[in-house]
Amino acid sequence: MSIRSKFRIIVAALANILLLTSCKFKEKDEAGNKFEETAKEIPNKFEALRSQAFNVTTEDLGVTVKDSLEVYGVIMDWGLDDETATLVSYASGDASLYLSSGGGIIGGGIHENVSMAAKELASDADTYFSESETPAIKYTMPVKGEVFFYFLTQKGVFTKRDSMENFEAGTSQLQSLFDNGNVVISELRAVSEK
Repeated sequence: MSIRSKFRIIVAALANILLLTSCKFKEKDEAGNKFEETAKEIPNKFEALRSQAFNVTTEDLGVTVKDSLEVYGVIMDWGLDDETATLVSYASGDASLYLSSGGGIIGGGIHENVSMAAKELASDADTYFSESETPAIKYTMPVKGEVFFYFLTQKGVFTKRDSMENFEAGTSQLQSLFDNGNVVISELRAVSEK
């Protein structure tokens, strides 16, 4: 099974677990008569949560860094068929997954397995850019088949990108970062199913 197929299964499972869209359900009143009630629609907070993730500081997280270019957070945006999945991992161990369709998992870092995976991803990210790179000005979203990584440092947010084709072929220079990101997603999924 390809990486893309595995992730689609994860996204589908998360969407089922964390359905945040309006739905109709049948209820019975005290007399036993059936009626339909529409659940209140919960607004999609994807853009606000994603935007907020880019503005988290080391002070917010309570972490210290050795220098201003040390990565303290990684945001991985993955362009899927009709949506984007955004994984956020910080050096503090905090981790969340947001789906542009409205679902997601917030605060997964309270679980030790998620926290360890998030810390590993942030640590691994340090090896992916140099001081000569310029910070990202815009935090654009990937289209289908693209994966964007954003690296949060005290000197700014840096970015690297690649295609799913390269990740599936195992030829991406960002392969271990992508693999570590998938470990965080798997751990988030495991705790959400409990």
